[in-house]
Amino acid sequence: MLQRLLHALVLYLLQKSVFERIVLFSILTACCFIILSYVEHDEWVVVKRKQVGIATIQNDIAILFEDYNIQSKCTKIICTNKEVKQKHIQTKLPYTQHYYTLFFTCNGLLCYEFIRSLEALPTLFIHEVSSSNATIMQNSPTQPKTTYAIPSFSQSDNIANEFNMQWTQDMHIVFSIGTYQI
Repeated sequence: MLQRLLHALVLYLLQKSVFERIVLFSILTACCFIILSYVEHDEWVVVKRKQVGIATIQNDIAILFEDYNIQSKCTKIICTNKEVKQKHIQTKLPYTQHYYTLFFTCNGLLCYEFIRSLEALPTLFIHEVSSSNATIMQNSPTQPKTTYAIPSFSQSDNIANEFNMQWTQDMHIVFSIGTYQI
């Protein structure tokens, strides 16, 4: 089979003129030179994938919890499936080993800054974010603390700025961990 292919190639080259043979030989030489230069300089890239472990992500999240003054409502930073079921946290995603849940209380706009920092962690993909039990408390030394229901987040910022109020809310985040290329 190889002998038949070689004979066909030689017959094809013999039928060409000298100029065409030189051009074909130059193209073949250039191709060989380019392939050898790639091999010599290690330009052949083999894609390696790396998985970040849940322990690394959990440490990164713990640091973010300290930075943004966030209190977890579970025994650990990442809730177990048993705790999620006990707290009746609703989600559209299945509770499997590939999805992890955060359930915490945060203050004011630090909640949203925390979520932005969480999104920046490598290979962490947020699938669902929900908020509940949002309350506004007025900080006035002469008046007792009053709790208001929050009509919407844009209105709550205006109310909080006008009356020197703080607001807290419970946040629920479902995320997963993927891989990245080295």
